[in-house]
Amino acid sequence: MRKRFQAGQVMKQGGLSRRELMKVGFLGGAGLWLLGCGSDGGGDIDTGLLMPDGSAPVVDGSLITTVDGATPSCDDDTDINIEGPYYRAGAPVRNVLIDGATPGVKMSLTGTVRGLGTCGALAGATVDLWQADTNALYDSVGFAFRGKTMTDADGNYSFQTVVPGHYLNGAQYRPAHIHVKVSAPGYPLLTTQLYFEGDPYNAIDPWYLPTLLMKPRGGGGGVLGLGFDFVLKPA
Repeated sequence: MRKRFQAGQVMKQGGLSRRELMKVGFLGGAGLWLLGCGSDGGGDIDTGLLMPDGSAPVVDGSLITTVDGATPSCDDDTDINIEGPYYRAGAPVRNVLIDGATPGVKMSLTGTVRGLGTCGALAGATVDLWQADTNALYDSVGFAFRGKTMTDADGNYSFQTVVPGHYLNGAQYRPAHIHVKVSAPGYPLLTTQLYFEGDPYNAIDPWYLPTLLMKPRGGGGGVLGLGFDFVLKPA
């Protein structure tokens, strides 16, 4: 049985007190990407956001239906993962979260939402995404790096964003990750996180799961292309 986390489980969030410039290797479709993921601990997080228990636009318009063009596998539903303390309801409907002046490594995230077993595409599913910026900070006032989109008739979704930075979780850094909530009529809400292949903090993170790794896809023109296909279990 695969390890799963309760969606409402809290996460310890340490204050950020120092900067450390990291270089992280991501294995892209064309070879090894050596990408600077911004400053680890790019600033201090407001202590009001800490958990009370102290615990843990380059847009080409194209959509692909499966990761790496492979036949999608729907033998198991996507693993859940913790929500964390920074989710905000009411994110605007948009899938482009950056513009030409946004600092950081630009990335595109594309994929599909499908049903368990039949592997049928789920049209009109909602993908709600939120993340830290390149300096590892979450927007707690507005909706920067937050947005939601609906899948098309073939179950496709896409986002344009940047690679998030690393922030301290107690005494160690969390790997770069992207939060998502995926919902569709007749299916329970999925809350999970997506991770980057090759991140040096994956192995020591208590919530990292290899089943939640994004896969290389497309890219080019200075944009890192990644993909992830969600599989939802019917209610």
